[in-house]
Formats: sequence, C-alpha cells, structure tokens
Amino acid sequence: MVGLSDEWNEALSALAEPAPTSRRSGEPDERARAGEPSDLTWLVIQKMRYLRMARGMSAQELERQMAEKAGIVMSRAVITNLENQRRRDLSVDQLIGLSKVFDTPLDFLLGYSAIECNRCKGEPPEGFGCLACGAQG
Repeated sequence: MVGLSDEWNEALSALAEPAPTSRRSGEPDERARAGEPSDLTWLVIQKMRYLRMARGMSAQELERQMAEKAGIVMSRAVITNLENQRRRDLSVDQLIGLSKVFDTPLDFLLGYSAIECNRCKGEPPEGFGCLACGAQG
C-alpha cells in the first residue's frame, strides 16, 4: 500500500490472501477447538486493527464512528478484547459496520481483495494524500 511503512505493507500483503478454512467437514478447525478465533475471524480482526491504526484512530473513536455511521453498538472494550484475543467472535452487523466506518469493501475485510479504499483504490494522485485511507501519492 502507498504511504505505509514496509512493515505494514508486508503485514497487509500476508493478510490479503484468502484465509484457509477447515470447516468443510462441519467440524471446528484447530483454532476453534483451542478456544481461539477461526482463521477468517482472526483475519478480519487483524484488518480492523490495521485500518484503525493506519488512520490514527483510537478504539474509543472507532466505537463512536460505529454508532454514528453504522448504527452499531461496539464498545471500546469489545474492540480491545477482539484485538487482544480475549473475544473471539464478530457479528455480521459488526462486519458490515466496519466496512461502512472504514469505507472499505467487505471483500477486503474478508481477505478476497487487496484493495482497501473505495475512494483512491490505494493509489492517490502523485503529491496528494487520500483523506479516506491516509495513503500518500
């Protein structure tokens, strides 16, 4: 992604590939049996944290924007617990709310697209910064 450190770019590249799943048999995957979030849930949580931090947004600010932009109650404690693996689940409403708050396609949050920003598509014009995602051209 443009305007981010190499470390963030590497982390995002690793997250851009679809998460493998072992749920075809209907059995919980190894992470679920161990009390950890599924691979897909963990991917979404990592992207939530990435997008929040890339925008300089606190958990409290994300809570406020979830309520204002999406009409979803998602407390700062829930956000922190998700990011610190003390909570293991996201509702579909919360997922859609994150998509609205970050102005990001669900495809990106679910790992099926590397495009993060609906406005600049990750490539703002040379010499400009995207106000939606913070990427620099």
